[in-house]
Amino acid sequence: MGAVRISLPMRIDEFRSAQALLPEDLRYRAGEIQSCVTGRRTCPPCRVAGRVLERTLHAAGEGLPAAARELLDEAEHYVYDGDHRAGCRWARRPAVLLRLPQVHDARSGIHGQVPRWAQTTELIAATDASWKDDRGGLGYIVTDGRWGLRSWESDRFDPTGQSKVLVSELRAVELMFAEVGDVPGLLLLVDSLPALRFLRAWHKGRVGLMPQGYDLRPRSSGPPTLVRLARRVSTLPGLRLRHVKGHSLHQLNEAADSLSKIGRRGDPDAPDRADRLVRAFLLDWHEKRSATG
Repeated sequence: MGAVRISLPMRIDEFRSAQALLPEDLRYRAGEIQSCVTGRRTCPPCRVAGRVLERTLHAAGEGLPAAARELLDEAEHYVYDGDHRAGCRWARRPAVLLRLPQVHDARSGIHGQVPRWAQTTELIAATDASWKDDRGGLGYIVTDGRWGLRSWESDRFDPTGQSKVLVSELRAVELMFAEVGDVPGLLLLVDSLPALRFLRAWHKGRVGLMPQGYDLRPRSSGPPTLVRLARRVSTLPGLRLRHVKGHSLHQLNEAADSLSKIGRRGDPDAPDRADRLVRAFLLDWHEKRSATG
């Protein structure tokens, strides 16, 4: 592979050619912030993100996928967490704008389905969680087109305990089951080995096992989330549980990871972004499944 020669702002065709050299799971993410290199950058965070995204594309062109991944993470940091000027498309909106018609209440999150794959009979689901500072996100995707996400903010009333990441991984599974229901023969993919150990223990009936420090006091809505999940998993004899390595280019795992990050950031256009992401990943998933028979 040769170096990618680009100038800023890039033409769309230049960006597409460079984007095609990225690892598969990074292409969508780069596309989401392409305006940093193809458009007019109106504030310092956008300019920095543009320079970092440029280096991301160069790294991909030089055959350095690990470097490209790290650089893209950095570019996204400036885009999604930067202090953008008023009028910039990435400037933070007032929180009230988060209450879109598609958004369920804070507890149930945002859910949708791509109708194209609604008749899929072999159902595989993937779940994931994401944390940054005191804000987390949960995400799931199912091969029949169903998907969901939600945010989780840590405060002094947070019942999570010491195992923040583990509990969030398990909450993502509960979010999926709460919306999808009990699907016979469902294959659930999880990239967290600690979470998988709890799910397998619950599947065998050890429903009293809980992450360290998790608050078991009843909530106003009923039993705690993980208590509900443990009971549900214990009643699903046909449920199949499998570990999938994170960031290994597995389309469903990468989609769940991206959905959890969208949920964590709480962007006002989260439903539309999530729907586009799910369509892209599932199209690739189903096409590859068809190709392999």
